[in-house]
Amino acid sequence: MIFNYDSANAHYKLLDDSIRTVFYRKAINQYVKNGDIVADLGCGTGILSLFATKAGAKKVYAIDIADIIKTAEKTAKKNEINNIEFIQKDMFDVEIEPIDAIIQEQIGSFFWDEDMILKVSHFRDRFLKPNGVILPSKLSLYLVPIYLESELERSIKYWKNEPYGFNMNQFAILDLKQNTFHNKTKLLNRNDKVVYIDTPQKVADIDFYTINPKEPLPLIEKEFYLSKGDFFSGLMGYFNLDFGNELSFNSDYKECNNWSQFFMSFDFTTKIERDSILKLTFQPSIKKDDWVYFFDIKAVK
Repeated sequence: MIFNYDSANAHYKLLDDSIRTVFYRKAINQYVKNGDIVADLGCGTGILSLFATKAGAKKVYAIDIADIIKTAEKTAKKNEINNIEFIQKDMFDVEIEPIDAIIQEQIGSFFWDEDMILKVSHFRDRFLKPNGVILPSKLSLYLVPIYLESELERSIKYWKNEPYGFNMNQFAILDLKQNTFHNKTKLLNRNDKVVYIDTPQKVADIDFYTINPKEPLPLIEKEFYLSKGDFFSGLMGYFNLDFGNELSFNSDYKECNNWSQFFMSFDFTTKIERDSILKLTFQPSIKKDDWVYFFDIKAVK
């Protein structure tokens, strides 16, 4: 799925996600103070900038390279809001005054995509005042082994079961290639049947106040327990947004929100014949296309 940042319909889906949008408004109301100077990174429709002005910001720099920013600027004028400066540039080419707060929602479903770490740390190091705030301040990634009955898997099973008596496995290979991202990873949708077969574990944290984008992301090694009789399809990932002061948002699959959850496939669903330990080795990177992961399943002795 490719997100068209200039599509009004795509942004409608973002804003219509009331769980996500209302939560961001609550966080902005709590942290943006009267007289603050704010930068909204990847502003899109400008909704977070509008929230910031209502919260009392003296000036908001709304920054986006996409053409949707032109409509966002017209919208602000229609609402007689004049203290937002809309800047259509690459974020690394922007020059602004020191700011009190960074607000951003560049959190792709793959957690590290949209160059979020690079952009936020760039603005933090160049423009954020001492004791300034970053919203959200921390993201935590969770993984959980699941049984997944997806439309893709049903389709692949169909091709592999020799429809009408013919070997059509090449269509299974093509189907998998066309409907996954890198390394057999795909986004889940609300029609997929997901069953957790162990407890989710937190596997990574991103603290925007301290992360150094020049350092490689750490290798993740985790173990999960698989019971005899489980059907194991792969690992599902979701994240938690932390805004501080016990204000956090969880993108668990059961919640209806804009963020899809990602799925790391174990080729095809496998029935676990003995109680087993699943070992995950996962080397993430800032760019989602650079991910590498391995599964190792061994029976419990």
